[in-house]
Parts: sequence; C-alpha cells; structure tokens
Amino acid sequence: MDSGVDTTHKDFQTAPKNPKFSKEDMEKIISKLGHGRYVSPKFPYVHNMITGDDDQIKENDKATAPEGEGPHGQHVAGIIAADGHSNSDHNEYVVGVAPEAQLMFLKYFSDDGTTGDVAESIYDAVNAGADVISLSLNSAPNVPNMNNADQKAIRYAIDHGVVGCFYLSI
Repeated sequence: MDSGVDTTHKDFQTAPKNPKFSKEDMEKIISKLGHGRYVSPKFPYVHNMITGDDDQIKENDKATAPEGEGPHGQHVAGIIAADGHSNSDHNEYVVGVAPEAQLMFLKYFSDDGTTGDVAESIYDAVNAGADVISLSLNSAPNVPNMNNADQKAIRYAIDHGVVGCFYLSI
C-alpha cells in the first residue's frame, strides 16, 4: 500500500517461477472483492483505493511531482520485489529482497495528497490473499485503542496469518 507503482518498469518484468496466484485464481478473487485488476504474474492485483480507477496505479515521477514528493511507492516496491535488469543506456538496476515475489499493489496515497482508508486497505489486502503488508503512514494509528477501526484491521490481518511491515512517522 503506497503512492503508486509503474507495473511496466523494466525491473518488474520477470514472472515468478512458482507464482502463488495464477491469472484465473486472481480473477476469481477480484470478482469476489468487486474491484481491482490483474496486470501480470508479477502484479496479480492492483487497486486504486482513492479513485477506484484501477488503470491509474502509477504515481507522479520526480519531474512532475510536487515539491518534496516523488516515487515513494515505486521505491518501496523495488526494495521488496524488483527483479533487476540492466539496460543499454546504463548498467543500473535494482534487485529487491524478494525478486520472485508477486506484488499486490493498493494505491493508497493520491497525487493530490488524498489518502484512502487504512482499515479498508488492510482488509482488501488480506481478503485478496496477501502474505505480507507494507504500509508507510505519516501518523500512527491510536495503538492502545483496540476498538479503533485501524487496529481492528491490523488484528484481522494478524489473525489471518498476514505479516505487517508498518512504517509510522509521527
């Protein structure tokens, strides 16, 4: 869950050898959820939590991003699952910690600063079959209050065996 990703980037083009989700399996899950889109074996599920336009999953690039913003979602996705391919212009590429992983990408932050619902995003990721959730937030949910919707969603993820990686900047 982040600000967007370029699913066509050269470092996300190798299909996993043993993908957890086939196109057919994911299309059944997408039908059940009522939203989302299958892109490729590398990105079996993407969803724009802000607009619902699942064709608009890419974020601003550095040239057009407002001051202080940039391709954070692309960066995080690369750390996780880039599969590294050099190009003819530069011998620069990224290999993530899990290059064989499939990425479900929920665009949670919009280009204009709007954010989606944290709890809804977590429920969607779990219900789509995610094993790990990575979410960067600018403020922490109310951790001690387990009645809070965000905390209930985190508990739901834990109860369903989903590991979370939450970066909170407060």
